[in-house]
Amino acid sequence: DGNLTDSAGGYDAELITAGQEPTWPAGQIGTNAMELYGDKGAIFDLTKFASNPYPTTGQEFTLTAWVYVDTPHPAWASIIKHWNGGVSRGMFHFGLDSGSGALDLQIDQANETGISITDSVMLPTGQWQFVAAVADGAYIHLYRMGADEAISSRTFEVASHTYDGTLNTTSTKWVGIGCKPAAQGSGNDPGADPGASGFWDGKLDDLRVYNYGLNAEQIADIFGSSVCIYSKNPAPSWVSMDFNKDCKVSLDDFAVFAA
Repeated sequence: DGNLTDSAGGYDAELITAGQEPTWPAGQIGTNAMELYGDKGAIFDLTKFASNPYPTTGQEFTLTAWVYVDTPHPAWASIIKHWNGGVSRGMFHFGLDSGSGALDLQIDQANETGISITDSVMLPTGQWQFVAAVADGAYIHLYRMGADEAISSRTFEVASHTYDGTLNTTSTKWVGIGCKPAAQGSGNDPGADPGASGFWDGKLDDLRVYNYGLNAEQIADIFGSSVCIYSKNPAPSWVSMDFNKDCKVSLDDFAVFAA
């Protein structure tokens, strides 16, 4: 809402590139969003703010945000990223897949084995999308829903995958918002990775980080609307019969059909 201050307190971010500041257009949630132009991001240092430098409890996290893409599928565009690949590794990449431009979540387990899940379609451009990523100790989950999307037109959870319940928390202390942070100790930190900066081109709003895994219903509450929670893609066949969009098939739907 016009600055990089953490509304929950303690985790304020800092702009990491010189030049044009982010602009603060009208947002999807609250007053303003942060608009980035594919050449800058923000960063915070996890070790500055807490005795436990990594925001995890029981190796879990939840990330949610409203995002708006201006440029289709820039390489590894970052929503929020605690990641530096094979250099200093990290807990998660949450952003766009490099090739398809689809929403993508990657985690690194404690044994440095990577797990990833990717949406099946390119993240739409020119419109707000609600996105979420969860590591709950058993599964990683990926969620997406358009701001004006009919609630029964698709599943809320777009992908999930089992993992061993651990995260690689002994790596880089930097977290990037709208960018990939440089490797710790590389001489480019704190800053964006010069080789693959992963800058976001568009807007970010209401970015949230939780240190535990939220379930689908809790994430739907953050989304702010009634959402039909289906366990997996594709949506169940009965969805097409849910004429009144109340997430169940009943005589009420037959009455709508009959009318």
